[in-house]
Amino acid sequence: MWITPYHQKRDFKWPITIDDKIIIFSERTLGWQLYIARDCLTRIENSEFAVLAVVMSYFEMIAKYRDGYSQNEKSRQYFKKGILHVFSELINTKVVSNNVADIITNILYVECRCGLYHSNFTNPSIIINATNNRAMLFDDKKKQLFINIRILVEIIIDNFNSYITELRNTANKELRRNFEKRFDYDGSTHI
Repeated sequence: MWITPYHQKRDFKWPITIDDKIIIFSERTLGWQLYIARDCLTRIENSEFAVLAVVMSYFEMIAKYRDGYSQNEKSRQYFKKGILHVFSELINTKVVSNNVADIITNILYVECRCGLYHSNFTNPSIIINATNNRAMLFDDKKKQLFINIRILVEIIIDNFNSYITELRNTANKELRRNFEKRFDYDGSTHI
């Protein structure tokens, strides 16, 4: 039985170690989600909207793994926390009367993530636009968020690879404990 795109269950000694869990998690996320998203953009014309649907789950997932959150609730909170982790520059971005980070994370959660997952479409404030030279560009006047999905996917892949590098460092004890707690909660040890 294949448990990652590259390994079968028999390739690991069970029960698996935390380092094996990191390998499994990394190979699944990259090989069955993020690299597929990138390949779609390269090989399938007009795939941007579908790719957006594929990668929107990343933000909630990465925040829950980093915190070791082992419950199903708090999707909004963890999605927003994941956005702010991946795009840390939003934390210090403010306009005169509104917190841009709150506006952007709310738009992404409600109008992109929830729109995609609950009605299969984003709401009108989300514009997929390949001409931006940034992953996201916010128009404060129109309250629209322009997303360059190609750049977004690369940023997510880089963020994930950095997380895996952090996890492989045995000095990051709390991060590794949190990862293992969430990995086990997700049922991945019962493969």
